[in-house]
Amino acid sequence: MSWLQAKVAAQARALDVLHSRVVNQRFQLRTLNELGRGLTREEFLKARDAIENDQARKRIGDPE
Repeated sequence: MSWLQAKVAAQARALDVLHSRVVNQRFQLRTLNELGRGLTREEFLKARDAIENDQARKRIGDPE
């Protein structure tokens, strides 16, 4: 039983990392669409900090 619980926990961590990456990519694409160009690191951090939802802001993370 503990083997199965460890497997589920590992899969949950992997999905969380993947979801964070997808949220980050969507955020970058949305801002790219709005501006018509990529963001500098400073612009990215400023736009991320402007997001009101704490959970979404944490999932976005740093630019890759």
